Amino acid sequence: LLLLLLLHCQVVMLVVFSFCCQMGCGAVFGIVPFVSKRSMGTVTGVVAAIANLGSAVTQAAFFSHPDVPAYTGFYWMGASVICLSAATSLLYWPMWGGMFGAKKPGTSEERYYISEYSSGERAAGLHLPALAFAHEARSERDDVSCCGTPGRPTWRQRWRQWRQQRQQQGELGCSTTLAPAHGGGSVC
Repeated sequence: LLLLLLLHCQVVMLVVFSFCCQMGCGAVFGIVPFVSKRSMGTVTGVVAAIANLGSAVTQAAFFSHPDVPAYTGFYWMGASVICLSAATSLLYWPMWGGMFGAKKPGTSEERYYISEYSSGERAAGLHLPALAFAHEARSERDDVSCCGTPGRPTWRQRWRQWRQQRQQQGELGCSTTLAPAHGGGSVC
């Protein structure tokens, strides 16, 4: 009975460890477009290479010594993943701020992304995709007035309008189309 309980605890710990690993990966790869829009492929490659190097280093550090049991290696590997993933909370961008700091006054996304281009590249229009990315990033934050396209609703605003219209028409109530698959009744 005790062995079964320990097995359940280990499975729960493995699931929690898995969630922490996946959240760390998502946090790291989620910031790639915001580091450099122009060099997104390069930044993604560097992040992936460092992640692979990190996995090799943690394997060598925590599992290569014969006197260290495997459960101790897993413990310290989990602790290192949690600590290093938490380091992403220290990231700071002047135009957005960070988790522990406000944005720098007078900065904008456009200046941040355009600074990667020379004046000749800007004259040729090579910076326009980066500007479109900056505008779309702003519109997704529901701040349409700063986008340069006032009056154009964002996708969130359009979705809210659609949902309100459907609720008024009674179309978003409980649905019976999926009811037979669930054994009858209504599915909300």
